[in-house]
Amino acid sequence: MAKKTYTVQDREDIRERLLDLGQRSFSQKGYREASLKEIYEAVGISKAFFYTFFPSKEALAIQVLRRQRTKMLERARKVAQESASWRGSLETVFDLFFHGDRHGVFVLELDNLPHLCRHMSQHELQDFEMGLTQFYQALLELWNIPVTAGQCHLIQNMVNTLLLSYHSHLYSSFPFHPGVDEETVSLQIRLIIDYLEGIYRNA
Repeated sequence: MAKKTYTVQDREDIRERLLDLGQRSFSQKGYREASLKEIYEAVGISKAFFYTFFPSKEALAIQVLRRQRTKMLERARKVAQESASWRGSLETVFDLFFHGDRHGVFVLELDNLPHLCRHMSQHELQDFEMGLTQFYQALLELWNIPVTAGQCHLIQNMVNTLLLSYHSHLYSSFPFHPGVDEETVSLQIRLIIDYLEGIYRNA
């Protein structure tokens, strides 16, 4: 049997399907529980052929996270344009961030973050961090929130701390009080939006 040949477009389509299915699996099951085998078999390719696109599960996850930023920015732009409420639209976007399993958004658990970082070179890590900062800057611009570089870094740290804590279930384990994790996150989100609104109204 002749070996199947793939055009450049074929490979690009397969790569996009791997990213799509990878994001779905990571967002629904979490990074650790997501099965690489299930992902490439769902696309209809072999393990060996998968590795011609991504050298590892970690590499796939990193590219999913990179591509996801662009898609989330597009979704946020649509929310900002269509909503009549400045604050309400921000609340919608925060819900998108924090309840990723409902919206197909992949958020790393805290214990998996060092693992992925070890699979990036220093240059790749710096590039990833820069891309994340640019994502937050673009997000704030959608709501006309003028921030300094220091304020942007502060907001980025606040949101990332909350995201990682929530998705790692820290709020439902000792020493936190169980049963109020959702209320804890909702309060912290309101405080972050209050901070952003203060900058917006004082501009």
